[in-house]
Amino acid sequence: MVIAVALALIANGVGFGAGTIMISPLPIVVGAFLLGAGVTALFRPRRSPGLRTQDVMIGSLLSAVRDLPDGWQAMDPVTGQILQLRRDRGMITLVVVEPLSDDPVLERAAMMTYYLLGGFGRPVPAPLNRYVAPLHEQDGESMPWRQARQELKMADMTGTAYATPEELAELHDLALRVITRSEPDQ
Repeated sequence: MVIAVALALIANGVGFGAGTIMISPLPIVVGAFLLGAGVTALFRPRRSPGLRTQDVMIGSLLSAVRDLPDGWQAMDPVTGQILQLRRDRGMITLVVVEPLSDDPVLERAAMMTYYLLGGFGRPVPAPLNRYVAPLHEQDGESMPWRQARQELKMADMTGTAYATPEELAELHDLALRVITRSEPDQ
């Protein structure tokens, strides 16, 4: 349909009259743009229903945390996990900190999982990127871009860069539960 309209606009932009060819640039430009958009839509790979469901969950998470301030954190009374929100250079990251233990061996094994939700007001497309790091190695500051890219590249090579759909669903439930319980306190 878009391609047909584009071709009609291009044909309308080129006319014949009194033995000369008259060219109107506006219909030709608009028609060329629509033609390109139509061809792109025809050959764009289709996303699976699972990825579309994950896109909806990521968008829901981003809209839930969008108005929270940088450095916001709250603990989930059900699991004991701490949920933190970090904003850095236009990017929004959710950090899930595993519950701490009094046992030093278990405390060293506690992990922080970073989930990059989106940037500049737009959610990231599924699958959701994640980065897992030991709690004792983090100083609370955000890592530089170069280090973050290297960590994500390593995670991608080892197959641990993406959250599974089940993990994304658990993160979604955890975040909405913690945010709804913590809003009256603020």
